[in-house]
Amino acid sequence: MVGGILYLYQQGLSGLHAIQKERAAVDAEKNSPELKKMVADVEEFAKQDKNFHDQLANLNRFREKQVFYVKLLDMLPDLVPDNAFLTDVNEASDKGAIKVTVKGNAMTPDDVSKFYMALEGQGFKNLSLDAPATPGTVLGETYYGFTISFEYGG
Repeated sequence: MVGGILYLYQQGLSGLHAIQKERAAVDAEKNSPELKKMVADVEEFAKQDKNFHDQLANLNRFREKQVFYVKLLDMLPDLVPDNAFLTDVNEASDKGAIKVTVKGNAMTPDDVSKFYMALEGQGFKNLSLDAPATPGTVLGETYYGFTISFEYGG
């Protein structure tokens, strides 16, 4: 019976030594320069991948804006009445919406109104005549200056 207990003890001790050897081998592998280099490479790849996706998202936002600008510049000449002309077109972005401000001159307040209604027909948001059409003269001709703003997107 003592021999059986001794045998079981030695078997357990032998198994413990085998487990300790395996653990030491795993620890050695875990701390090996090759594994540390692999981990560093994977972390660098993950960082580069995130950077790439961030740049791709920025590029897509720029592309969406570019499409809007091409459409807007293509559309504006068709919307401006014959007796009106634009002097300035500006944009500002705010939380995904693009705010466009258009300044110009028209021969009559009715021409300003026609331009405003043409813009309104395009479905732009928050369309507003920022200041009443103000009369002025150039080379003896009366004109009405206007500023209209609207939002796209958002």
